[in-house]
Amino acid sequence: MIRSPINRGVLQSDIDFAGFKPLNADLSDYNLGGGVSLGAWLNVMDEPYNAKGDGVADDTAAINRAIADAVTAGGGTVFFPKGIYLCNGAFDIYWKSILTLPFLNNNTVSPVSLQLLGEVMPTWTVVAAAQNYKFLSTIRTTRTDGMTADTNGFAAIIAGGQPKGNAIVTNYGTMNGLMVKIKNMQFQCPSDPTMGGIRFDGLGWAFVENTVVYAGGAEPTHGTTGVWMPNCINWSISWMNHVISGNGFDTGFKVGEHLRAPMIQAWACKNGVTFLDGVYPSWANIQLGNCVEGVRFLGYHPVDLLLETEHSPASDWTVAAHDVKDPSNKGMGVIRYFIGQGGAGNASIVAAVDGGTGLTLIDLNSGNVTMNTTYGAAGGAPTFKGNILAAQATANVFYIGTDARLVPVSGGAKLEVRNTGTGTWLEATRWTNP
Repeated sequence: MIRSPINRGVLQSDIDFAGFKPLNADLSDYNLGGGVSLGAWLNVMDEPYNAKGDGVADDTAAINRAIADAVTAGGGTVFFPKGIYLCNGAFDIYWKSILTLPFLNNNTVSPVSLQLLGEVMPTWTVVAAAQNYKFLSTIRTTRTDGMTADTNGFAAIIAGGQPKGNAIVTNYGTMNGLMVKIKNMQFQCPSDPTMGGIRFDGLGWAFVENTVVYAGGAEPTHGTTGVWMPNCINWSISWMNHVISGNGFDTGFKVGEHLRAPMIQAWACKNGVTFLDGVYPSWANIQLGNCVEGVRFLGYHPVDLLLETEHSPASDWTVAAHDVKDPSNKGMGVIRYFIGQGGAGNASIVAAVDGGTGLTLIDLNSGNVTMNTTYGAAGGAPTFKGNILAAQATANVFYIGTDARLVPVSGGAKLEVRNTGTGTWLEATRWTNP
């Protein structure tokens, strides 16, 4: 049977074959393969929510109700048609946010999945005045009193639990058992925001895709974070792709372990991407522009990063200080980078690093490699070019663990391995400078 009713102005073909249903059809009575029912589909503009999305009426209560209903139903999607959803409601006393995700105790309650879905992928432009946000699914707040909700800068438009700060979460009972995905959404804060955009520090799983989180552009002074992904919580999963955060947050992104990020961009922030304490590694493709501190480490965190950075051409608060800031030498792993100067074409810049002795930096433009010195003798890191050790002071021997070392020799270097039985060092291979 083919039925084509008019549903809120949309011609809706209701065709049922092989489990197929159009996106806008009523899915409540349909099953897909294996008899698994699709989750709830809740449009925030439909009854009983009746969000306006006109940028004038406050939609806080409507959105919070739809989110709660989706979780109560066992999971599903809250859909945001194009529009500007003004959210100036009260801050939750515990979550410190305007929009709240219900808490599920991992010790006692089954996990539930929740998706917040916008209508189209958000766009951005270098000319802010040319952007028409009503063509996107935009959640906007104009509140400037976030510091009254939380003086530590943890207040946010939307949050998944009580603030965890930068700490590792070890009590599973305090972790939210929601698996949350945000897709095709935009979040907006005013200039010098007193709250962040998305704060998921206490979630077990978080996925953010095709999403923009922006402030108003002024220098940030309240320690806010645009997008805060799950902290180190053992089984956490963080995934981001096509996510932009910035234009006036103190920190563009904060992330714990297990991050997988095919493409994220931080723009005009005091800190681009901050890696919190973690055990397992993170992988990310990062673009930074006009950030004072590029990649920052606040705790032990192994990484594999591709870093593309553009330094600010301006002489204001966005002037770059460090591309990698790791004064406590907590970062581990590899950062491949290309750094350019805004307005100067493809002129390459060598990374400015504070600390970072556990990191190996590879300059994609020159081929130079700055090797970590975690196990090295005093005197600094050796510099490689094309995997060949450049001339170094012959007194420097660089140990790789306890059973291998690089020894500079006249015109090159040699790799020696230790005979664990006798303790003597044997030459394994040798390189000469080009």
